[in-house]
Order: sequence, then C-alpha cells, then structure tokens
Amino acid sequence: METPTQIQTPTYSLASLTKYFLKLGTLGFGGPVALIGYMHRDLVEDKAWISEEEYREGLALAQLAPGPLAAQLGIYLGYVHYGVPGATLTGLAFVLPSFVMVVLLGIACRYHHSRFDLHQKIAGTLHYPLRGDHRLSP
Repeated sequence: METPTQIQTPTYSLASLTKYFLKLGTLGFGGPVALIGYMHRDLVEDKAWISEEEYREGLALAQLAPGPLAAQLGIYLGYVHYGVPGATLTGLAFVLPSFVMVVLLGIACRYHHSRFDLHQKIAGTLHYPLRGDHRLSP
C-alpha cells in the first residue's frame, strides 16, 4: 500500500533556485539533454534540493508535453516546492537570458549591417551547418 507523498518544507529559498536557473540559462551549454543532466547533477545529487522522485516525475511530464524539454523541467522544478510563483520565476530566469542574447545579436546585426566582415562572420556561422556538404574528415 502506497502512502501519499508528504509535503516537505524546502531546504532552499526561491531566490536561490531562481538564481540557479538564471545562471544555467545564461551559461548552460548544450542541448536539452545536457541541460537536464546539469539540473540532475546540481539540484538532486549535489545540493539535494529536489528528490530523485520529484525530478523523475518532472522529467516524465516534460517529455510528454510538446515544447522545450529543459525549460519545462525547470518550470516544474520551480513548481514542486513553490507553486505558481516558483514556476513563473524559474521559467523566466531560465528563458530570459537566451531571449536577451538573441535580441542583442539582432540589434548588433541591424546597426552593423554595413560592416561586411561582421556580416560574413554571422552569415558563415549560420550558413555552414545548414549547407549539408560539410565533411568531418578531409
């Protein structure tokens, strides 16, 4: 017979969790699988803010829903102990750094469009992976 999960008071503050997701959203490198791996390592293993059960439940729900996996898991982890305010703050902290970076890159492109060297660097960076004719070996 299963016992209902007991509500535990968190050992961390909402500000600490928000700060963590702001840092992960700003400096986290890799795709969603890498980011959820960082979350597990940091929040479950190292800091023990989130239990393994809570993490797995959040990951399962995030995989079921369409959309960005890492962001959805982060939002769920904010919701676990802090409800809607936690989900809102962790979601914004995780997503806003990427949004700001893209906006700043767009502004830089807009105001420096006449600089041919900058245009070539940006176009080359975007074009190379999309060409399809690149090779890993000579």
